[in-house]
Amino acid sequence: MSTLSVRVATSNRGTVYVRVWVYLSPGPRFEWSGTATSDKPVDQNWVDLESGHYAVTISWAEGYHNIGWDNGRNGIIYNGNELYYQITGRAGPYEQVIGTFGLVI
Repeated sequence: MSTLSVRVATSNRGTVYVRVWVYLSPGPRFEWSGTATSDKPVDQNWVDLESGHYAVTISWAEGYHNIGWDNGRNGIIYNGNELYYQITGRAGPYEQVIGTFGLVI
């Protein structure tokens, strides 16, 4: 049984986009996307996923954010393993801040 959990909470104003998908073919077809704001965090869990190469992207197109592993608030957990990460930056006009993490689950 393969599992994946993604939690993203923001403390700054603005929207953080979260995308989870299978990035290597052949493999299972899977794609999910959501948004996190200071009022509505992302807290998504999947169980019984097919084994495969998955990616998690966290991005924003405006403002400053500092999104990193924080036990309970932010996290990417796959098959019980925690991924420690940090994405920090200020998006400017016509720019985005993007972090993508590949996971074999």
